[in-house]
Amino acid sequence: MKTITKKQKEILDYVKSYHASSGYFPSYREMQDAFQLSSVSTIFKHIQSLKKKGYLKGEKNRWRGLSLLENVIEKNSENIPIIAKIAKGEKLELLSQIILSEIPASFFKSENDTFGLLVKDDTFQDENMQKGDLLIVQEKEPENQDLILASFENKGLWIGRLSSILGEKECEEPLTIHGVIISLLRNYSSSNSSSS
Repeated sequence: MKTITKKQKEILDYVKSYHASSGYFPSYREMQDAFQLSSVSTIFKHIQSLKKKGYLKGEKNRWRGLSLLENVIEKNSENIPIIAKIAKGEKLELLSQIILSEIPASFFKSENDTFGLLVKDDTFQDENMQKGDLLIVQEKEPENQDLILASFENKGLWIGRLSSILGEKECEEPLTIHGVIISLLRNYSSSNSSSS
């Protein structure tokens, strides 16, 4: 396959990540917003180059007409279950139907049980997490600097570094560690709309 530029690689990675987290491909306008470009024509030129070089294909007159060519799709990927929505201080809100999302293996190591959680609102903004973010969580023994998902008996869910949580007064209460947050996938269209 032909060599692509650094910016084209960033756009291609964004398209992959967007598709992995949402199940569909971004529009040109969403890509323009994600890369903070003044004109959609710049995105259009990069996408056209990626098509010519054999990384993307597209259908005319379709708003989300992009798709990845088979030789670009990561073969080493796994379907992980998205099981619940979360908000700070609340209990897990289990989904009525588990959703399977295909995640590139580069986002995590597969030797541990892995699941996904959707951020329900903006209560985790202090942790740089927004409504609509998909958190990839693994059930494994955390280390001090790991970002963990935990719950206190009377205070619901919290996210923070293990060392920080253990140093707070809340740990006078029983603490349950649900897993280590290892990746975050963001759908930029939902984060933009939530802030407007």
